[in-house]
Amino acid sequence: MANSYTHHGEAANCIWGAGGQFSAFGFLSSLGDSRDGSVAELKDENGQLVGLTVYDKKTTLSAEITMKKTQKQPEFGECISIDGKKYICRGSTKTAENENYARLSLSLEAYQGVNL
Repeated sequence: MANSYTHHGEAANCIWGAGGQFSAFGFLSSLGDSRDGSVAELKDENGQLVGLTVYDKKTTLSAEITMKKTQKQPEFGECISIDGKKYICRGSTKTAENENYARLSLSLEAYQGVNL
């Protein structure tokens, strides 16, 4: 399957490699999943806290993959589909491990309410 790329905010069918199973990359060693966002305090005219606003909710994935060193790593800003959900590549590091393999570290993000 050919690679398909998009820029942040454009609707497209974005798949890098084989998608959810990372089989185009190689062997998945670990996958971290964290969720966070931003919180703003809401205060009344007396400066008293009366509520909170939660916004910019996001999911961040961190993947460690052993792959053939000839495999191309994704670029910053590329769109990657994993199990049907689209993520933006926020960083990738490729480190040679032995003569045929490399370690690929990926940082991927998806924001709630933002269509890629």
